[in-house]
Amino acid sequence: MGSCDKRDDADLYRFPLFVGSYWKYQVTRTNNSVDPPQLVVDTLQVWAEAPVQSPSGESCTVLRGRYNTEESDLFEYVANRQDGFYALGYRLRQGCIIPLKGTSNIRFTLLGNPVKEDDKDITWYPEPMLQMPYEAYEGKVWFYESSVIYPSSAGFFLQKRRLVQVPWGTKIAHVKRIERYGCEMPDAEINAYYTSVGVIKWSYVSVVNSENDTVSHIWELLEYRK
Repeated sequence: MGSCDKRDDADLYRFPLFVGSYWKYQVTRTNNSVDPPQLVVDTLQVWAEAPVQSPSGESCTVLRGRYNTEESDLFEYVANRQDGFYALGYRLRQGCIIPLKGTSNIRFTLLGNPVKEDDKDITWYPEPMLQMPYEAYEGKVWFYESSVIYPSSAGFFLQKRRLVQVPWGTKIAHVKRIERYGCEMPDAEINAYYTSVGVIKWSYVSVVNSENDTVSHIWELLEYRK
């Protein structure tokens, strides 16, 4: 799409896929539905590694991550296309929200995509999953359906850009809200905050009972090196 067709309020977004880049996140998990309430603080480190080829022959950068509390790495295979930033596949091993007492084992990829499997092999999405459109603006909406994700249908909604403060610093971010459809587990508010240095914050907050007790999983950027 030529620049003459660009919306006036759009930000042309590209995820910073530089081999050798490094992100470090503080991860906080809470569960207020048990007695005593649970709090787990962890660290997630992510590295951008040399590209590999997808089954279709597309070059995709490897994002490799590790939680301090886990023994296995997790991977996301991603690419900047002309129309946006895409996830093409993942490998989780133990990559998930580690279950807290009284909760289900909820699995998410490095970019926060809810998925079904905890596989030892690479799972390639039947169709690459758009993470952020190249033309990013408030009100942008898209959907994704696949048996790979949990549940099999999700919607993505870009909200108004806002200042987001994390331990690394304060930056204007695109706020992507994620909705899951047909989910058997309690509904959750899921948001990802995208900036020029990548995702600086990701949050999952779910009300799990009639007393409004919550389970949450939040990570915030501590360090970034290009």
